[in-house]
Amino acid sequence: MVRERFYNSLDGIFQTNPKRFWSIFKLNNKQSSVPDIMSMRNAAEPESSQTYDVSTPTAIANLFNRYFTSVFNTDHDNLDERSSPPSTSGQSDLQLTIEEVARTLLTLDTTKATGPDGIPSRLLKETAWQIAPSLTQIFNKSLSCGEIPDEWKLANIVPVHKKGEKSQVENYRPISLLSIISKVLERCVLRNIRDHLLQLINDSQHGFIPRKLCTTQLLEVLDYIGSLLDGGKQADVVYMDMFKAFNKVHHKYLISKLRNVYGISGKLLRWFESYLINRKQGVTVLGATSSARPVLSGVLQGSILGPILFLLYANDLPDAVEHSKIASFANDTKLFKKVDSTSDAISLQSDLSSLENWSTSSGLVFNQDKCKCQRVTRKKNPIKYEYKINNKSLVVTEKEKDLGIRITDTLNWSYHTLDHCAKANKMLGFLRRAAMKITNVNIRRTLYLSIVRSTLGYATQVWSPQSIDLITRTERIQRRATKFILKLPYVCGET
Repeated sequence: MVRERFYNSLDGIFQTNPKRFWSIFKLNNKQSSVPDIMSMRNAAEPESSQTYDVSTPTAIANLFNRYFTSVFNTDHDNLDERSSPPSTSGQSDLQLTIEEVARTLLTLDTTKATGPDGIPSRLLKETAWQIAPSLTQIFNKSLSCGEIPDEWKLANIVPVHKKGEKSQVENYRPISLLSIISKVLERCVLRNIRDHLLQLINDSQHGFIPRKLCTTQLLEVLDYIGSLLDGGKQADVVYMDMFKAFNKVHHKYLISKLRNVYGISGKLLRWFESYLINRKQGVTVLGATSSARPVLSGVLQGSILGPILFLLYANDLPDAVEHSKIASFANDTKLFKKVDSTSDAISLQSDLSSLENWSTSSGLVFNQDKCKCQRVTRKKNPIKYEYKINNKSLVVTEKEKDLGIRITDTLNWSYHTLDHCAKANKMLGFLRRAAMKITNVNIRRTLYLSIVRSTLGYATQVWSPQSIDLITRTERIQRRATKFILKLPYVCGET
């Protein structure tokens, strides 16, 4: 009876407190993000099976921070710092107004976690117009002096699992929780310089760009490859993976680019230098916080300016490519080229070699073990060429997951459709169990659209089921979902 009353009350919670509502299904769907025992491989011997194991919350937090800071870029000898004059007119000063600071405060998401200072976003949002004059003075003082308070340079890192064993710290991504006030300042700065910087971003970049998405990048690439395939041609695609790219950005090299390439100068340039340098971070996990360690390189994942700064840092990557086409989504990059002869493949290899040189000069290292090659063609005897990065041959793959889409070497969507149908069925089964006591049709429909339909319908502009069997499998999920939403029996006469 108590359980039924609780689930009946979810209707009200759904309307008044969506975060609380969704947390119920998150708890039912996922285990604790971090186990009670964590391990880290021996950095001195990466191929060895030796690991460091810790089991107390404080030790786990310190182990995470030790690993996250170990991947920083400390080898700056080969970096190519530019000294050429700015290629574009830029900005040297910013002056914020009370109104834009207040409006930025009013857009704060009150469900977001607080930063190291513990000031909640709800307090800032509800007192926006009262505190905006004081904050504007502080922000403008920071911009005019080119300095950021040390308190705003401390980040609480939350480890987020990517894939692989949850007990290995190497399988986690660091997400920064920053002072919300400092993020308000970042937002105001970005709003003032975004238009100037975005027009300088290379057209091949689709990450963090307004009106560009994973789907737009996939459409652009697959439209070109598909046209070659229809003409009986061959396209070779090389999928490039950068190792810890966001953590490898060299601060002084980025500042040099902001000055010499993007026209940022004066007080604003000094402010960016203060923003990047002398930061510290600590990891908070399992209720414990590690000691703070210096941040020697990288842009913060979780910050407002981090994404655009990374794009600016890697913006000259396409300039290294002469013979092939290139497409990027943040740090995910692929080269692709029509291959009619061995000489075309050699040209593609030449571009790969140029990217190796770019990698050395920028400090962004390609992960050779994750870089792969795919020959997209329907020819019985395709042109085979052994592509290499740093003298290591690339693995040739028939199927590759690219931005959430399973690409095959014949652009056949059967594999992708079956994979997405399996995931959608799994999530629908979870919903049937977790929402068994929920009777409200609107809530059931929202659950389906958010958890199942979003998976099944991702990037449908790019792919579609190509046979009656695949269409039937997809429609079967929709029929099962309809019965779930309307709370009909599994076997019924209604369709």
